[in-house]
Amino acid sequence: MSQLANQLVTAEKEEVAHGIRQLLATPLITERSLPESFDLVRRRREPITQWFDYYCGWTLTARRPSIAGATCCSASSRPNCSPCR
Repeated sequence: MSQLANQLVTAEKEEVAHGIRQLLATPLITERSLPESFDLVRRRREPITQWFDYYCGWTLTARRPSIAGATCCSASSRPNCSPCR
């Protein structure tokens, strides 16, 4: 891997981590309240969704811009799932 590719991977990981921290601190992010965080969560939706599903058993819901919301909620469809792994 080239140095540029490594830098891009590092930047993506940092963005995903920042998005996760933002959602943990503020479970409802709207385009009006936190526009930069909302854009980041939408851009990195897939890895952030996977993280919340795997580690918390939560579902990330990122809605279209007119509704403007990114929320995390507990997934009740997994009854035997421990919230902490």
